[in-house]
Amino acid sequence: MSKEQQQPLDILFKELDEAIQEQQYKKAIRVCNKVLSQSVNDVEATQCKVLCYMYLGSFQDAVDTINKSGPLKDSFVFEKAYCLYSSAKYTDALKETTSIQSKPNNVLELEAQIYYKLENYEKTIEIYEQLLSQSGYSQSSELITNLCAVYIDAGKFKECQDLLAKHKSIMTKTYELAYNSACLLLSRNDIKAAETQLKLAKKICIDTLTKDGYEQEDIDEELSAIHVQLGYCQQMNGQLESALESYQNVLGKSYGDSASIVAQNNVISVNGRNEQKTKSELLEQLKGVFAESSESKLNSSQKKAVNLNHCILLLHLKKVSQCEELVKSLKTKNKDSANFKEYVEDLDLIVAFLLMREKKWREAEEILKKYKSLKAQLTLAQLHLTEGHPEKTLTVLQSLDSSTKTKPGIIATCFALYEKLGDYEKAISSLDIQINNLESKNNKDEKEIDSFVDLLKLSANLKMKHQKYKDAAETYEKILKVNPNDLFALPSYIIATSHYDPTLSQKYQGKLPIIKLTNSSVDVDKIETLGLSYGKEKKVAPKAVAEVLKSRKARDAAAAAAALTKKKPRFLPKNYDPARAPDPERWLPKWQRAKNKRMAAANKGKNSNTNANLMRGSQGVTTNSSATNQYNVAEKISKAAAAAATSTSTTSTTSTTTNTASAQKVVKKKTKKMPKNKGKGGKNRRRGKNENEQKRELQFKEDGQEYAQVLKMLGNGRIEAQCFDGPKRLCHISGRLRKKEWINCGDIILLQLRDYQEEKADVIMRYTIDEARSLKTLGELPETARINENDTFDDDNNDIPFEFVADDNIDIDAL
Repeated sequence: MSKEQQQPLDILFKELDEAIQEQQYKKAIRVCNKVLSQSVNDVEATQCKVLCYMYLGSFQDAVDTINKSGPLKDSFVFEKAYCLYSSAKYTDALKETTSIQSKPNNVLELEAQIYYKLENYEKTIEIYEQLLSQSGYSQSSELITNLCAVYIDAGKFKECQDLLAKHKSIMTKTYELAYNSACLLLSRNDIKAAETQLKLAKKICIDTLTKDGYEQEDIDEELSAIHVQLGYCQQMNGQLESALESYQNVLGKSYGDSASIVAQNNVISVNGRNEQKTKSELLEQLKGVFAESSESKLNSSQKKAVNLNHCILLLHLKKVSQCEELVKSLKTKNKDSANFKEYVEDLDLIVAFLLMREKKWREAEEILKKYKSLKAQLTLAQLHLTEGHPEKTLTVLQSLDSSTKTKPGIIATCFALYEKLGDYEKAISSLDIQINNLESKNNKDEKEIDSFVDLLKLSANLKMKHQKYKDAAETYEKILKVNPNDLFALPSYIIATSHYDPTLSQKYQGKLPIIKLTNSSVDVDKIETLGLSYGKEKKVAPKAVAEVLKSRKARDAAAAAAALTKKKPRFLPKNYDPARAPDPERWLPKWQRAKNKRMAAANKGKNSNTNANLMRGSQGVTTNSSATNQYNVAEKISKAAAAAATSTSTTSTTSTTTNTASAQKVVKKKTKKMPKNKGKGGKNRRRGKNENEQKRELQFKEDGQEYAQVLKMLGNGRIEAQCFDGPKRLCHISGRLRKKEWINCGDIILLQLRDYQEEKADVIMRYTIDEARSLKTLGELPETARINENDTFDDDNNDIPFEFVADDNIDIDAL
């Protein structure tokens, strides 16, 4: 053994103590190994080694050390449970704590934390209340803060409020408790008060940690949760820019905790309202939230929000199959959760929206009828309204509970639907019911008074519209009792009463505002006494009329000249003769023009005997011999071969071969190439090359685009193409491109991919051969791409020669 291993234990423990004091935990672990090599079952060395691993964050190594400690294993149950808890293995950690018979307070605290992570809030509350009942823990700010958080997550807001009121003095000293108080206000939708409380928590946090000597980085990390909640408050208040700034304060530091994940999700929800941000970009950002390391840091409600956002984004992107698969996997994954029913309802609502998008109304209706929640019923009402059944929509809205049915939004919707159906009596009665409910309420707040007045005005206007003046006047009078100076109800009441009892209008006519005349020289009394017995039309002098017409004509001429100058110059044909009038029948087909009709009449009967000399086709029974021999190429070949044979002196096999060659030579001289078509018909029209065409700039693919090669032409503007990213896609050629380009098999094309149909795409460009080769040279196309494989024609020479060349195996003499 070496000298280092033979050191006494007391020296090793002294070295171990120095390493721990200097926080050199790796060195301390090496010293512990030396001690354990001499004393295997040393409790203190084993305990120091486990704690050093825990300080270093190596919790699995600490668990392995405990498992290898043999008989000392039962002495480290608490340490093992804590390591498992820190490794997010909550079930295994709970097994360790429950194995302890008499649990000290530190084990109870750890067990409460494990139950909280497992979302067993009742058991957590039971342990914390047990600890707070003890004398040494009654004023523990840490336990009070934790119990407050459990109360909020469990939905026991009253118990939380009582706990905060009991320890109000602690709330101004610890930022954690002030933060939990703000979370309680958020749970009650008191956004404004919650924002104030969060600002207080931020101030306490900065002052406390600065006083304790913390670095700025540590302070910012502690403030991350407060910043995220502040951003949420600002987002709910519509202050989106301020909310994004608060979220970026957290995301810019990359803490990697639950606050950062929540901030990332909320940033995506804010950017969802931004038109410049596409849904595809948001979906890519959301994928970072679904990492396995991040998922363990979120509770079930946070996971639910993130997953629902994922489904909604897929719904907006019209990725139906992916959305359906995600919904199924979430149902399977969360079937054992405590709030599974609520989770399934939200997922079924997404499925219902998918069915509504596909216009499968009956299937969507069956899903929505299974749930009686407000969001499900309102979605069902929207389905009936979209389908065009307002009476079914009214039935759903009237079936809501009384507290929801009397809300202004529901009342206004019912009123509009009744009016659309033409049932004005029910429209008025629906308003009067709510008006009576608000009128009977004694202590109305400002918001309820405004709603009461708005409903009265709506009801009165409808009554006036249908000439129920007395009822309208009574409704306007109710408004005037609330506000006697209402400038809308005051004149309306006078108009309504004037239709059936003008004396009632005098009741409020004194409250009408007095109109002050700006010109004091006007004598109103004199104007009223004079009056006008009749009106006489004023005649305009003829000279004045002529001047007006002249000026108007000059103005119209100037406008016409200006309009003509704006037009583009007209392009006339090259053979245009201005001295010659155009043919009025140039738009008619030639066979309908008068000239052609005269020619057809003159030639009628001239060619009546020519039909006998015409050749018959393959189905004819009679042919003219001279016409037939004119095109008998075989006979010409025979005659040429016979002439060549008579001039030869030998008849050997070699002579036969020579005669064959001579016959081929004679035929070759007789045949000619077809002349090149200079026009733009046929293939020249499709593949003709414009010599004056300038070389266009090479276009590369962008996001959402892909290169491909044409495999099949399917007709009707459709092709099958092999995309260079892997799959084959069915592509559509737009009409604009079909008139401009001629696409063949083997051509390299540029596709625009469809977000909602991955197996389909649209052709936006066809590359020429030179452009495709340039793309391959630049590395845009793979090396395996075969450019213009199927094209056998030359672009510059489009004439097709026909040559009659005899086969070598044919005996010309036999012909």
